[in-house]
Amino acid sequence: MKNKEKGFTIFELLIVIAIIGLLSTTAFYTHNLREKETLKGATNEIVLNLKRVQQMSMGVNQQDIDRSVDCPNEVCYFGVNFDFGAGTVYRIYVDSNHSNRYDSGDKILKTVELPSGIEYFTSDMMGSNPNYFVDIVFSSPYGKVINVLDWFGGPATCNSSGECSLIVRLKSDTSQYMTIKVNKEGLIYVE
Repeated sequence: MKNKEKGFTIFELLIVIAIIGLLSTTAFYTHNLREKETLKGATNEIVLNLKRVQQMSMGVNQQDIDRSVDCPNEVCYFGVNFDFGAGTVYRIYVDSNHSNRYDSGDKILKTVELPSGIEYFTSDMMGSNPNYFVDIVFSSPYGKVINVLDWFGGPATCNSSGECSLIVRLKSDTSQYMTIKVNKEGLIYVE
């Protein structure tokens, strides 16, 4: 009778290791792809909301406001307030008192929360100051940007030609980001 030893051959072990490696690589790639798609979707949603606010300032889609209350002198200013204390929430509002920034006298039309794992910031953010915010306010009737203010009331994240930036990035990998640009004429695009 032959005494045969039981076990795996080296070839069988190599096949199993190769299959595990292939599955791990596929799972890692799929996870990264899903994060990048979430980043792209969140960035596009911010751009879409900025354009909606701009359209509202031009008299389009104003069904959520009472012009006699929310628009003194029939002039409506609409804005988007990015509150960096949270870094994941922004507000769309009617600037009822024409202060060119969000305050208690303004009517919030919508509050938007970014997907999990996504945050926004600006290149000149003041560290992690919870009071830091940026307002982008559009004027009627042409939809131009009348003001971009930071928490000091001064120009925020804007270059010398009046182009302002908002960066949307992954929390887990801050090297993965998209930049939204808004210029004083109201052009909104992703770089």
